[in-house]
Amino acid sequence: MRRFYLLFAVLATLVAAPSAQAGGGDHRDWRGHGKHGRSDRAAIVPAGLAGAPLLTEWWREPLSKSADDPTNPFNSGGCRMITRSVALNYGGQCTVPRGTWIFEAAYTVECSNIEPDPFHADTPLEAALCGLRNDRLLTELTISLDGGDPVSLLRRRFGTFMLPGRVVVPENGLFGGTPGEIMRYGGHGYVAFIRPLPVGEHTLRTHVEGTVEGIPPEGFDFDTTITVTPRKRVRPRV
Repeated sequence: MRRFYLLFAVLATLVAAPSAQAGGGDHRDWRGHGKHGRSDRAAIVPAGLAGAPLLTEWWREPLSKSADDPTNPFNSGGCRMITRSVALNYGGQCTVPRGTWIFEAAYTVECSNIEPDPFHADTPLEAALCGLRNDRLLTELTISLDGGDPVSLLRRRFGTFMLPGRVVVPENGLFGGTPGEIMRYGGHGYVAFIRPLPVGEHTLRTHVEGTVEGIPPEGFDFDTTITVTPRKRVRPRV
């Protein structure tokens, strides 16, 4: 059940009442977006070459903060802007300005040098294979925007390997380790971009099935909400 934490835990706590998962959890994640405007499959596109570094960055902040830190994205959810036009989505209620591309890591498995088997990996290659091996336990993973047709992310073009990442292990890190030591991590995930959406509220539905502990035989669905706001105009200085 260890890796089943990520997005599923985020959504559960945001829907009910926020609560930290101190001392560990699961390396799997689910989240969503979307409404008003693009309700077709064209709004959900592969992340391409940007997927690898963005997935590494998506993991960096959660791994760098304590499991019980309220600002850890796995506790707070939301979207984090990393450039003026790209945001990383961590689930729950997400607000971004118009023109933002949203990076959606619908399901991802991380492996590292500080964790026990089956998520232990001493090299980048071991981490990549570890993530892929666990991701393959999924049998169905789809996302749909604003009631549109679902898009399967299990197609090869949505799968991506992380670039090797490094963080300093904090006190009470998500997956253990000695505070102060270097955690070298990597893995695999099924990711996509949500194209810039019109101003308003959008809904993204995610459906998950697989032979993963915690997923019922029929799978499950969850919805997350994203609010797009008008971008503020910056007046030129005189």
